[in-house]
Amino acid sequence: MRLLYFFWLLLFLGSECMSAHAQLLSAAALDSAKVYTDLEEALKNPESVYVLRLRRSKLQQLPPEILKLQNLNRLELPRNRLTQFPIELARLPYLQEVNLARNQIDTIPPGIGQFPALRSLDLGHNSLNSIPDDIGELKHLQYLNLWGNFISFLPQSLQQCKQLKEIDLRVINLNKEQQDILRSQFPNVRLRMEPACNCN
Repeated sequence: MRLLYFFWLLLFLGSECMSAHAQLLSAAALDSAKVYTDLEEALKNPESVYVLRLRRSKLQQLPPEILKLQNLNRLELPRNRLTQFPIELARLPYLQEVNLARNQIDTIPPGIGQFPALRSLDLGHNSLNSIPDDIGELKHLQYLNLWGNFISFLPQSLQQCKQLKEIDLRVINLNKEQQDILRSQFPNVRLRMEPACNCN
């Protein structure tokens, strides 16, 4: 009986220790969290890594070791050489912010809606011409940056993102009709767009 009690006590203490680390950080806590800029250094203590920034690292694909950072809340991979959206990031349960700006991404595969906590997605200055419908499953999404892509329309499913506050569509050629359609689709969202072009 004592052995069984001791076993459950260890199990409880272990789960409490894990839950102390595993959490969604508030915006303020996330901004003050330590920023790791070296993956090898981050992997020395993976459960304590909340922010990882690997800029200009010449990455052509997502290093699989990043998935070991199960408490990661913010991931910044701008100015690399990624060509496809790394959908495997959806396996990180606390990931709130993803910055993939200034890569070479031209495709987002199905599954983007599977991110359980994502609220900020920066895909500015890539080569996208469409966004998959399941983006509407991102119930916590607040900010979407598509600056400088080749987007001419947004999926209607995006209207299901009730917390969405801002979409950045600057440096994208949209005529007045296209802009009016977007405004009617997202009346309560700040749409950042260039002046309408005289284009088809």
